[in-house]
This record gives sequence, C-alpha cells and structure tokens, in this order.
Amino acid sequence: MKPCKKILSLALTVTALLSLTVVGAGAAFTLNGGKTPLTLPKDTYGTATPAVHATKESGIEESTFGIGKGTAMAAVIDTVFGYDLREYAYVSYVELWTDEAIPEEHAWLQCILRDIFIEIEEGQFMPMGFLYKDDTAYTVVEQPDGTLSLTQYSLLPETNAVTAQGNESSSDIPEYQVADTQVKRADRALIDSMYQ
Repeated sequence: MKPCKKILSLALTVTALLSLTVVGAGAAFTLNGGKTPLTLPKDTYGTATPAVHATKESGIEESTFGIGKGTAMAAVIDTVFGYDLREYAYVSYVELWTDEAIPEEHAWLQCILRDIFIEIEEGQFMPMGFLYKDDTAYTVVEQPDGTLSLTQYSLLPETNAVTAQGNESSSDIPEYQVADTQVKRADRALIDSMYQ
C-alpha cells in the first residue's frame, strides 16, 4: 500500500501539534502529553503506538470511539443533507486508527483519517467513522460553531492518479480526493443522536 498523501515526518508532526487539543463527540483529546494523549500509528509515523484516551469526564472509551455509529450517522446525513446512505457499509474511527492489519478496502479510508488528523486545528472534531460503498465514502462531522459538515471522498484509480500527478513518485500520488463538502445547520438533538 502506498503511504497517505500528506505524511509528515514524525518530528514535524509532533512539533506542530504539541499543544493541540481536539474535541470530538463530547470528548477532549490532546497531544500535549497531558491527561489524554493521542499518539500516532507506528506504520506511518515512526515508532509511536496508536491510542486514543478520552478524558474521564467524557465517558467515551478509547476502544469504542465511533463503534456502532453507522446507522445514526446515516440517519443524520439523510435528514440534514438528503442523502440516503443506508446501503453503505460503515467503518469506525477506532477500527481505522490502528497499526494492525486492516482490510484492503479500508486502506484509503485510513489515509483519509490520518490526513484529517494532520490538518485538524484546535477545537475541531475528528470523524467518528465513514460510510462507504465501492469508491465513494462520506463522513459527517460537527463543527465548532454547531453546524454539520458532510464530506464526500472518491477513491482515485491508480491509473487516473498517475496521469493526474504527472511524473511524481508513487508516494506523492494521492489515493483519494475530496469530491464535495457541504455545511448545514441542524437541530442540537439531531446532532446529539449521532453520539448516543
């Protein structure tokens, strides 16, 4: 498998993220070595081991973040954005945030999750997981202002990616692209239904 498109060196990543706090699904995660460390999978980022430790106040366990949220996520997407994704498969954050072997069909989704992590800013939410079918995936994420952001991703076939990228090395060729992003307001109770 090719590495994700936005892989940074471990030193740059750690330096840039030392004081970052990421808030997701009502739980705070931090990278500052405090009470809730978030480390990076070793197969991509060096020797770090994967772990997400939620604060005790959040009640979210590190081994269950996003597990079983596919039906709720699909219902929210249908209600707010009008996309019926009930026939899509679901994979959770915790199933992708691992250095263990994952199914090949999840490799590009793992890259998306890692790239989101690299780009996330303080106070933003990580996705709980992805709804996917064939070469298309969706995730909906609450924004700091209380809106919902729906992002559609498309897997790039290797031949199209090579053509689009010219003579770049294979490690620089992205596996996916952002096909569409929509942001809409939603009722607080509806947003909360994704987390229950």
